[in-house]
Amino acid sequence: LPSDSSPETRWKVRLPTALHHLVLPTHPPAPDVLHCPTPVLNLKDEPYQFLYHADGKIHLLHPQTFDEMEVSEHMIEGGSRLLPMLEDGMTITVGILTTSTTGGHPVSVRLPQTHVYTVASVTERAAQAAKGIMFKPATLANGCCVQVPEFVNVGERIVIEIEQMKYLRRA
Repeated sequence: LPSDSSPETRWKVRLPTALHHLVLPTHPPAPDVLHCPTPVLNLKDEPYQFLYHADGKIHLLHPQTFDEMEVSEHMIEGGSRLLPMLEDGMTITVGILTTSTTGGHPVSVRLPQTHVYTVASVTERAAQAAKGIMFKPATLANGCCVQVPEFVNVGERIVIEIEQMKYLRRA
């Protein structure tokens, strides 16, 4: 738009987004001719159910519409180290970017903060005379290893804080 701050014509251009490119001619047209609609970007979190992982892709199902979605495993917030923490039927959050001109595109996958897992095996340690809670290594049903208190046994269901892969409590 022309600026009224000086006698010569100056142009103020607001760059709408990094996704929308505006190329101005060397001699801008009259103000009523120049029109650049600003696309509206929306980021919406949608719940999806984890189905399975194959060939670097995560396959998901929308619980209301039953639409299936396939996203790259690299979209997981926290990195691919959290990939083994996914379990069949787990509800995860997909960040979907929509614009006023296009449909939605998935941009991120976020696992829940906590989830209940089953202990598949534990490594017993020799009795120690230390005070406080002692921890021992445990393998979950999904193959991940975590440290659990000594009172946790095989077959128990426990709550794990996924980002830190840390024991919180019994389920």
